[in-house]
Amino acid sequence: MPGLAACLDGCSVFVTVTHSGGLNASTAFGAKVGAMGANVAKVLTKTVTHVVFKGDDAELRGVYDRAGKVSPGCPAQIVTLSWVLACEKEQRRALERPYICPKPAATPRYFGTPPGGSAGNGAKRKARSMAPKAAVSYDVDPDMFSSSQALRAEAEAGAGAGADGATRGCGPESGTGAKKR
Repeated sequence: MPGLAACLDGCSVFVTVTHSGGLNASTAFGAKVGAMGANVAKVLTKTVTHVVFKGDDAELRGVYDRAGKVSPGCPAQIVTLSWVLACEKEQRRALERPYICPKPAATPRYFGTPPGGSAGNGAKRKARSMAPKAAVSYDVDPDMFSSSQALRAEAEAGAGAGADGATRGCGPESGTGAKKR
């Protein structure tokens, strides 16, 4: 059984690993693959036998496009990062088939509105600013208040009190309401 240093002997590997936060970890995994005996390629060429990939669909589409331009019917197998870990665990070259990255669709298909865009070809919305807006001062005019607010203000000021101190109202006890028959 070959040791870890020779388990990928004879492989030429191009590594492109991008984590979800945008962190590029290609050099770290390239060093790991190199320690396992593979030749680590800096660019994708005809001699590359494996492409170790981790990223989103747009990046994967780009890798497949570049691989197709380098050599049509590219012999390079585009595998996931798990293939490297499986080779390390087994201490030999693992089968690639379970770790092949399937080629994504040419364009993503969305149901309804695509994220970040509009369903039609209309103009994009202006991005909203997160900066605080300046406070607007309003000139408060008593005529702009509704009648219920004006009545409430009069009642609070005591303007509605009569000579005997009773407040005027519209209820049956005030005597100004409709009479019952």
